[in-house]
Amino acid sequence: MAIPYLSYQQVLAQTAEILEAHWSQRGIPVDIDHIVEIGFGIRITPLHGYRTRFGVEAAISQELDEIQVDNHCLTRQPRRYRFALAHELGHRALHGSIMRDLRITGEETWMMAIRAISSEDYGRMERQANLFAGLLLVPPRSLLESWRQAEARALESGIDNLGGLGPESLSQVAGSIANDFDVSSRVIQIRLETDELVEPQTR
Repeated sequence: MAIPYLSYQQVLAQTAEILEAHWSQRGIPVDIDHIVEIGFGIRITPLHGYRTRFGVEAAISQELDEIQVDNHCLTRQPRRYRFALAHELGHRALHGSIMRDLRITGEETWMMAIRAISSEDYGRMERQANLFAGLLLVPPRSLLESWRQAEARALESGIDNLGGLGPESLSQVAGSIANDFDVSSRVIQIRLETDELVEPQTR
């Protein structure tokens, strides 16, 4: 199995199309539950101990009509839950035909299918789904607006180069912006770097 390369622009086009169809003019934060359940008709099924059992917060079914999610993540880690939903929707949008071809019939074949994917291809799938989730929950135009507001507040405080802040200060700014989008500050930092609004930080 070979996972095709997808550019930033290709993934952005997918998320923009979904937002236009299912969340047009509704602002932020994006209601990912609404998009998943109403827009795509995907069931969200909370399960106790899911992360302990499988090592992930959520997974989409081979039929692409159900996302099983760790109940603790849903109830106690809402921002992580939102990203997990968007990530799994990304697999449907970007890798749907590939996932259908895996022929998973249960837990055992699911594990076998995952092991059969090369680490390079699996990593590419995960990076693409993460990029999709970040772009869906933090659309570029909305992020730019929030960033400009943060820059204006920084100027009022005597800071004239917000994009060149050190990791600790940037983390604080990202945390403030994250509240607008109901995502983690880490998601905002990655999105700011991806859209080249800030200098890349050492990871």
